[in-house]
Amino acid sequence: MRRNALYVVLALALVGSFGIAQKTLRYGYPVDPINLDPAQMSHMVAHRFVAFLYPTMLRYGDDLSLVPHVAESYRIIDDNTYEFTLRDDVFFHHGEKLTSAHVKYSIERIQDPNVPSPEAFEVAPITEIQIIDDLTFRLITAEPFAPILHGVTFGMGIHSPVTVEQYGDLRYQGSGTGPFKLVEYRADELVVFERNDAFFGGAPALDRIEFHIIVDDVARATALMAGDLDAATFYTTKGTLPMRGQPGLTVHYVGQPTISHYHLNTRREPFDDARVRLAMSCALDRQAIADIVFFGEAEPTGPIPPSMTTWALPLDEFECYTRDLDRARALLADAGYPNGFSSTMIGNAGNASDIEQLQVMAEQFAEIGIQMEIRQIEWGEMLELWITQKNFDTLLIGSATGRDPDANFYRRFLSTDTRNTVGFNDPHVDELLKLGRTTVGFDARYEIYAELQRIITTESPKIFTVQTPLYDVVWDHVQNWNLHPMGMFY
Repeated sequence: MRRNALYVVLALALVGSFGIAQKTLRYGYPVDPINLDPAQMSHMVAHRFVAFLYPTMLRYGDDLSLVPHVAESYRIIDDNTYEFTLRDDVFFHHGEKLTSAHVKYSIERIQDPNVPSPEAFEVAPITEIQIIDDLTFRLITAEPFAPILHGVTFGMGIHSPVTVEQYGDLRYQGSGTGPFKLVEYRADELVVFERNDAFFGGAPALDRIEFHIIVDDVARATALMAGDLDAATFYTTKGTLPMRGQPGLTVHYVGQPTISHYHLNTRREPFDDARVRLAMSCALDRQAIADIVFFGEAEPTGPIPPSMTTWALPLDEFECYTRDLDRARALLADAGYPNGFSSTMIGNAGNASDIEQLQVMAEQFAEIGIQMEIRQIEWGEMLELWITQKNFDTLLIGSATGRDPDANFYRRFLSTDTRNTVGFNDPHVDELLKLGRTTVGFDARYEIYAELQRIITTESPKIFTVQTPLYDVVWDHVQNWNLHPMGMFY
């Protein structure tokens, strides 16, 4: 609380010292993006910020359909070949015109194991990039790759070798083709963007956007209600309650395709035993989590969020999704833990709803003898423990998965993928994951992902709790606010 209060004071001091431009949006945000390099994004917040700077060939519409963006069109030549035509009016902030060569460079940099890129799986199957001319190119895969359009939409902001050579990487500075330019980044404190008048989509209405990173919900809400911010994002329902019904403030809400998943490190006892993992899943009351933490504005979920109606199975098709404490106790006893056990749960200290979820879950686990200590750690440290070191017993994280179902499964459960942070290893699952990518045709892919959903909820290397809401609270003087269902800053 003291740290976040200090951030507010610093932010307001900055505003007081330099003044607010006529069209400056002061935006309170709960999480630092950590990294703005389009080849090194490791979480959804980074994707959202990077969208300001590095547009992708396609983007997600408000209904999550794919619509033209930097590419004005594309065509499918065959199951292995996609041809794209770029717009002729796209320029980087440093003046260089965007061409097919920049797309080729961006994909190859993301594929480069020396980078390394958490998004490499999105474009890994691309084996050849044929440049037809400055505005036309083809992506070729060795075998059919069903999610390729989502891969070049979500995981591939287009960037230039000029700026990578200049800065070494693009984590804190760079030059894209987006509607805004990055002018300042102070980690855990402030991110400032200024308008790009040459943006191919037309110059933005705003001159400047200041993202004030204020981790604590109360501090962020206080700054907003005091008029020191024009808008703010909240991940927690509770955080928005003081502002509901306040004159001049509007609470925007979307049931984003982001799900909370509880990681069980299968490399460690007792989580290496599927009976223990299923027992923990049986012990949870997901609707109670939705009601207590999110006041009923969240929704219980499986591995695919219910908002992805095309792919998500009904929850009653999953084993033990109706709470069953007797079965949970029997499974624990069968696994050799009749009296339960003790362990730790890690959560992001900057996400109050995650911590509240862990508190409810710990109470529910205690009913079957599992005693959990909750550790709240800072976001940067959590990313290190979760992704880099894989050094945890259990942890809760949220991630957006509202695109092709490959994104829900492949890198999370493929035994050889570095983003399989729970260490899950099942040869049949590996086979299904690869089939899901290479199978063309909805009906056949649907059956593959239906089977994967059933297996993963039974094996429970991750326990899925709820599809979480996303809130933006905005003063009425901010007009034409559009809360995208993925939270993207398009």
